[in-house]
Amino acid sequence: MAKTRAQRKAERRAREAEQQKRSGSERRAESRAQHDTQTGVSGDVAEIEAIEAGIAAGADEADLETPDAPRGPSRAERRAEAKASKQVDRQKRDEQKRREREQLARQQKKAATERQSGARGGVIGFLLSCWAELKKVQWPRP
Repeated sequence: MAKTRAQRKAERRAREAEQQKRSGSERRAESRAQHDTQTGVSGDVAEIEAIEAGIAAGADEADLETPDAPRGPSRAERRAEAKASKQVDRQKRDEQKRREREQLARQQKKAATERQSGARGGVIGFLLSCWAELKKVQWPRP
């Protein structure tokens, strides 16, 4: 059976009311979540107020250390230490590389002088190398 115009109108109103009710509860939930995350005062202000309240009660300012107060070196000090240690490591690596370069240069120079002294001209060089090889041979004893 077909619905009357009045029935369709009533259903449409009911849907709109339900939709409006849902969107209203979502807005309230969003505002409630936003309200719950807001803080009345900042942490710095609360810390200062707590220290002032402790001083007013008669405690020394040195004794009023907050639980989140930094202990040990500050971030800047840690960075400076890390930078200094990196610089020392870099200097050590540079020194090691310099030593290796010097040692390689010495080896190359020594090899070059050996080549020059062993590089004699044609026939004389051949005879000298033959004589050197014959010295290496193990000759049988009679």
